[in-house]
This record gives sequence, C-alpha cells and structure tokens, in this order.
Amino acid sequence: MQKEIALKIRNDEREMMASWNGSVFSYQEKEFFVDKRVYVPEVASLLMVDNYCIKSGDHVLDIGTGSGFIAILSAYKGADKVVAIDINPDAINNAKTNVERHQFSSIIDVRLSDMFEKVRADEEFDVVTVNLPFVIHPSSKMIERALWDPEFVAHKLFFKGIRNFLRLNGRIYIVQANFGAVDELKRLVSQTGFSINKIAQVNVPFDKEYEMEFYLFELY
Repeated sequence: MQKEIALKIRNDEREMMASWNGSVFSYQEKEFFVDKRVYVPEVASLLMVDNYCIKSGDHVLDIGTGSGFIAILSAYKGADKVVAIDINPDAINNAKTNVERHQFSSIIDVRLSDMFEKVRADEEFDVVTVNLPFVIHPSSKMIERALWDPEFVAHKLFFKGIRNFLRLNGRIYIVQANFGAVDELKRLVSQTGFSINKIAQVNVPFDKEYEMEFYLFELY
C-alpha cells in the first residue's frame, strides 16, 4: 500500500513536470527561474530553507541543486562559499542562470557532477544540504532522477563518500517523506556512524484518505 501511494504521488508530480513550460518561482520576494527540464522547488525544498541553519562564513555543499534555489538561499543566509552540484546538465545551466540573477557568482560555484565526482579532495564543508529523491523506483529519464532513486543508489553513494568532505562538527541536512524510504535512510545513517535528529516536519493533504508528511533531518 505504501509503495502504491508513493508511486501515485510521484507519478502525479511527473505529469505536472511534463506540463511545466518553465516559469518564475517566488520565495520571500526573491525570484528564481525554473527551466521546464528541471524540478520545481516544492514542499521539501521550502522545509529545508525555512529550518536549516547557515552561519556567517560557512562553507556549504548543496547536492542535487536543481534550479540552485537552496544554494542561493544559503548565500543569502551568510555562507562564504557554496559548491552546488547536480547530475542533470539542464539543472546546471538553470542554476548558473539563477546564481547570476542573484549576483552570487563570486560565492556559488555550480558544477556538473555525479555525486562527489567534481568535488576536490581538499574541499571541506561546514554544511551539506541534500535533496535527493525519496522513492526507490526505476527511472528511465534524467528528469525522473529528481523523483526516483533506483535501488537507493544516490543515497548509498552519498553516505559512502560524505565523511571525506565534512568538517569536524559539520552538519548535514536531508529531507525525506512518509511515502519515501525513511527506514532505508535511517539504516544508512546508522551504518555510517552519524546521529540523526528530526528538526522539522510539515503535513500536506494528498487526497481524502492520505496525508503526506515531509521531514527535515539533521545529521551530525
């Protein structure tokens, strides 16, 4: 039942994205262009930027940057350096457009990267923001990789390599949902020796019988 609900939610989102022609997304009087081939910032992204902690001077790694929304908000909150990565070339072009639009080119470095592929070995970060797909399901198109994580591969790659780039006392912010792979996420957290704390939650009705729950976790 849970899997059926997850697929219905993500299929509804896929249909929405298929009809998306690209437009401007607004948040706190700030505007972000979102290309039609890039995932639109939604509940999980807003939950992240409304509740995560960025301190002045922080170095931030934003994984799955999409339109660059979270990376740019991190710069507005005082980050001294942001590396924003994504596997989707359309997302990289979109993020670069928004970074220039918000005049953060000297702070935000946008890179096409399959997880940590283009993160230099000498780079370390105080904060890592992670907005990966919630649902374990095969994907055949690049844009579907914003919705589904086949075999939880992206998450496994993340936890395999993140300690190489996280500073001492660094923190990770990652989103999940009750229709996603929460138990699998917690297992990876435990296996890699992190502690996990749910710091925020928002509930959104999906239909008359089901309510979506989105979670923001802090790992340390």
